[in-house]
Amino acid sequence: MRKELKRYSSIGNRAGILLLCRKVLTGNIEDLSSIGASCSFINGIDLNFKCGIIAFEEIKLISIVDNKCQAKDILYSHEDENLFIAQLCRFCMNALIDMDLINIEYLKYNEIKNAFQIPMYAFSMECSVYRNLLITFGALIPDGTLFTINECFESEFSKRVAHKRKISQEQLLTQLEKERVIGEKGEEFVISYEKKRCPFTLQQQSKIKQISVIDASAGFDILSLDDEISQTKRYIEVKTYSGNVHFYWSSNEIEAAQLRAEKYFLYLVDYSQIEKDNYTPIIIQNPYFNVRNLSIWDIRPSSFLISTSCSSDQLREIIKPIQHQSIPYTLDCNEPYMMVADSPFETFKWTDVNQEIMHVFGDSGTILIGGYKNKRQLAWILETGIYNIRLGRRAGSVLGQKKCVEEAENLILYDIYNPKIFQVYNINGHCERKKEDMIALKYPTRCPGSLYMTFEITRNAALETYMDKNIISNLLANLENHKKGTPLFIEP
Repeated sequence: MRKELKRYSSIGNRAGILLLCRKVLTGNIEDLSSIGASCSFINGIDLNFKCGIIAFEEIKLISIVDNKCQAKDILYSHEDENLFIAQLCRFCMNALIDMDLINIEYLKYNEIKNAFQIPMYAFSMECSVYRNLLITFGALIPDGTLFTINECFESEFSKRVAHKRKISQEQLLTQLEKERVIGEKGEEFVISYEKKRCPFTLQQQSKIKQISVIDASAGFDILSLDDEISQTKRYIEVKTYSGNVHFYWSSNEIEAAQLRAEKYFLYLVDYSQIEKDNYTPIIIQNPYFNVRNLSIWDIRPSSFLISTSCSSDQLREIIKPIQHQSIPYTLDCNEPYMMVADSPFETFKWTDVNQEIMHVFGDSGTILIGGYKNKRQLAWILETGIYNIRLGRRAGSVLGQKKCVEEAENLILYDIYNPKIFQVYNINGHCERKKEDMIALKYPTRCPGSLYMTFEITRNAALETYMDKNIISNLLANLENHKKGTPLFIEP
């Protein structure tokens, strides 16, 4: 039935949908042929009877046997039609969530409008009929390519989403168990592979041990021998994957790899191949160096452990003055939702800064140091691959400093409230963009400025892993008269 629903976009107008409800949601057994005839050719009524019956049956509003239908859960009420409409909308919303016709992961909170919104692409194709029913009765309010959930339905909708996510968590546990089993089979394969890799004696084979079953915090899974002659130990971390080559690498495993260097190995095992004869896993020696320094790897932090040695009382005293500090930003009257730096950018020479940053980048190229103010701005930068500087006639305008823009090779993008958080990017090109260009790119401010210099960037995760986490803090601390948050160029 879902496939058939793709052919339709709407059951009908408000009057048509309510007419259908009056006819079929009675609680009695109704003849569909008779209902279809009675719903035809009525002035002011727009109703696709066949579409409505299919749609109602699919979400189990009605059951059909031998061309007879009967309502199951909610009945049409003449006394309070508005109450019935609310029940119908809630029933449809719940059904769409339960049947995975809406991707709830795309549900977002709009702080400005104080409302929950769903983008159009979150609805599946066979969902158009129900989506338009909800729009017809005001449960969903169109807003461009988004739909705002009517506040009357927020509470019920939120409860259903929470229930759905609870089920998803149970599914996640099932998936984690499946991954655990896959991981164990991967380790068993490597144990067998290691015993066959060299002409080890039985005594040597007995020294090949699966450490992870006893000590999961060792930082490696298997202890083996490098060869049958030297007796050098080989520390093996097994990563079993399905599909494209990928794995999660914990901080504990990374530290173990750094400590053991050439004696540490990553074995990447394709789960779909381990039953095949003569299958050989991908083996990476000294991954602390070879994974972090090869640009083929896309390294993304998925979470951070945040901790402190301060007591609760100490932390309260430290945080208290920070909460009241003023930040040297001005509010642009044209951009009420975005803070902007007092000047577009600043320029400095290598001789003006500490030498720490030169050791990372050399002293031949120009470096752009830029900050972001909030998660929304960072998300836009990551999504578009663009970093921008607002242009104008204020001090530091690019109009008088064109050379530093043209020669910029790298960008360090940092959190202006915590400079220890940063990413490194290669600059591939730059161009000026006008207000309408930024609007087309969905620049996250209600009223963009008239002109920007934009930089096309790509992540250089390998380089940033070697940079000290205090490198930006030290740099900013050594710059005289630098205004917090203002982008800056460092020139040779």
